[in-house]
Amino acid sequence: MEKKANMELDNTRLKAVIILVKQILKERRISQVVLAEKLKIQTIKLSDQLFFRTRPDEFLLQRILDVLEIELDIKDKDKLSEYLDKYGYSYAGISDGNLKQLPKTAIRENTIEPFYWKFDPSRMVGRNIKEVRTRLNLSQEEFATQIDPYLTAAVLETWESGEYLPNLTHCIRIAKLGGVSLDWLFTGEEYQAV
Repeated sequence: MEKKANMELDNTRLKAVIILVKQILKERRISQVVLAEKLKIQTIKLSDQLFFRTRPDEFLLQRILDVLEIELDIKDKDKLSEYLDKYGYSYAGISDGNLKQLPKTAIRENTIEPFYWKFDPSRMVGRNIKEVRTRLNLSQEEFATQIDPYLTAAVLETWESGEYLPNLTHCIRIAKLGGVSLDWLFTGEEYQAV
């Protein structure tokens, strides 16, 4: 138990490790099913961790890296940054909520918001979710619990950053909490009858 408390990591580091794991799985063409079998855990548990439906378990993430034969201690931020750089991600970009993979030149020039993000639906929904939350003057933790008692701030953060989209049930709840329509939540504009 004492070891687990010492290994508590911030959300940025957890996201960074998960991004790295997903890139390695993609590169090696390893499915989640195969990885779950190697880890001797249920596939759904692995999927929940990799898609932030539950708070990622630091020990499981370290086991995943070990099974994938990646020599990395997830507490080592510098080495983690090096690995991320190989896949075109910036650790600083992850902490800013910029989870899209950018060309290395854009990362190095510290581009804040490329033009193509304006047309990315998940980013639009994320911005609108964040706007609803800020209008209500709630923290991510407070807003997450109002949407769903089991929802974590880390999941809400992935929605707000545009990394993932919430399911329809959560979208409906967010729209009701914010007093907005689903049309506005998805597009930023109200539906106009023709």
